[in-house]
Amino acid sequence: MAETAGATRWAELVVAAKESLTVAGRARAGDVVALVEGEVIAVTDGPAAAALAGALTDLVDRLLGAGGELVTVVTGADATEGLGALVEEHVRARWPLAEVQVIDGGQPSRPVLVGVE
Repeated sequence: MAETAGATRWAELVVAAKESLTVAGRARAGDVVALVEGEVIAVTDGPAAAALAGALTDLVDRLLGAGGELVTVVTGADATEGLGALVEEHVRARWPLAEVQVIDGGQPSRPVLVGVE
C-alpha cells in the first residue's frame, strides 16, 4: 500500500487571483492555472467554465500519458456543474483501461484536485 501511495501523482487547477508570471507564461486574474505536484505546467485563459473543462482534460491526459489506471477527481465549491461527468466521458473515450472516481469535495480554494495511481 505504501508503494502505491508513493507512486500516486497529484495535480490541481486553480483560478489566478491576480496577474503573475509563471514558468508556463503570464497568468492574469481569472485564468486557470494547472499545477502538477506543485509545479505550474499550463495557463488557460478564457471564460472560467470553458477554461476549467479544457484544462482538466489536458491535465488528465498529461497524467495518464505517464501511466496509471485510477483517476480520482475531487471537485471544489467553485467547480462548474458537469465537470465530473465531462472528465468521466473523456477518460472512457480516450483511456478505456483507466477507471475514474469523482468526489464532490467542496473545497473552497481549489476548483479541482486530481490524483492518478
